[in-house]
Amino acid sequence: MDRKMFEAGANKAYNEAHDLNDELSKIEKRAAEIKGKPESESFKKERTAAEKEKIAEWENFYKKYFPDKAVDLSMVEIPQRTAEEEKEFTRLIVRAEDLSNEELFKKCAELFPSVNHTGENLDVAKDFMRRPSGSYAVWVRDVEAADKKHKNKSADMAEKEKLNAETLTDRLLHELKYFSETGDHLDKKTGTFTVSRISDGHVLHASWYTGNFRVDWYNSDYRDDNWCFRQVVSSAEGGK
Repeated sequence: MDRKMFEAGANKAYNEAHDLNDELSKIEKRAAEIKGKPESESFKKERTAAEKEKIAEWENFYKKYFPDKAVDLSMVEIPQRTAEEEKEFTRLIVRAEDLSNEELFKKCAELFPSVNHTGENLDVAKDFMRRPSGSYAVWVRDVEAADKKHKNKSADMAEKEKLNAETLTDRLLHELKYFSETGDHLDKKTGTFTVSRISDGHVLHASWYTGNFRVDWYNSDYRDDNWCFRQVVSSAEGGK
């Protein structure tokens, strides 16, 4: 190989390596930008038209019923569902950050007769299936009665099997949203066990009973055909 051919080949290799290095730098820069963004931004971009509509519904709900709250649902992650779950779990429940059980229950009491039979502040409730501390969303079945699939099941049984079901917060929001849409109430002939306990370990439940929306407790080993859990689909399956 003569010198000119060698130099031409060397120059070509150098230029290609330089271009490749530039491309690599661009990729690394883009990767750093993506890494620095909150993960939830990706979920925001990936929302479908139907999901955007559901988020808008909840934004309007909070503006109407909690006008003093600065609610931002733009970064709420909407849980992914399997094809089968998309057929079953069609109602989205969205909890706004810093909204307490007591605030939710007081809003219920403003809108319709409501009784807290626990004798405790509902903010002491502890969920045995985890939820994010900030805003979040869960999918539930859009039915008036609690899931018969999970009837005759105690809280102890549900916790042992790690059943991902409505917390007290979820159930209160479900009641309010259902009432805002229909003027009616959930669980008029059944009751919902939640995956929330009060300070002594008793499980919290909710139902429409004798003309009142009622939050009360049962022993954690109690079970009955009329008391059921409302299963949810969440972004991260709960756990202790």
